[in-house]
Amino acid sequence: MEIKGLDCNFGVDFIICAGFWFFNDDNFDASLDLSLKAKYHSEKNSQETQTPAQDNLKLAEQKVTEGLSAADNKNFSQAIALYTQALELAPNYSVAYYNRGTSNRELKNYQSALDDYNKVIQLTPELWQAYTALALTYFNLQKYDQAIANCNIAIQKKMTTQLLI
Repeated sequence: MEIKGLDCNFGVDFIICAGFWFFNDDNFDASLDLSLKAKYHSEKNSQETQTPAQDNLKLAEQKVTEGLSAADNKNFSQAIALYTQALELAPNYSVAYYNRGTSNRELKNYQSALDDYNKVIQLTPELWQAYTALALTYFNLQKYDQAIANCNIAIQKKMTTQLLI
């Protein structure tokens, strides 16, 4: 449908176009009413189209935020539990693995930290920070050759990332 030169589809687009039509005719009350209806229907549609995976990711992000707060307060065991809950909701959420690895490293759970950082690298191989964290963990384990190797990878990844920007 076309309203005063605007190509409109039915649904939210139609309501918005009709609102513009009323606005162009100086009928501001009707235009505002239709704009509010379009906003309501748009929000309702976005809520209805949200997938369970998206809902889980939002919940996982909340758990990670809570975990970061716990880690800031040096409560690393609680942080690890919260990051683990995040991973139960979103198993491929590399941010949760990275932060859990950092909390594990703080508690000297080095093998768990290595496992988490390696998972981050598996999920997001371009993330140079994961190689740096891996190197630091190897350094803590006095595995200096592996620490240096991961530092070198981190440097290469960081330089590549900077070239792309």
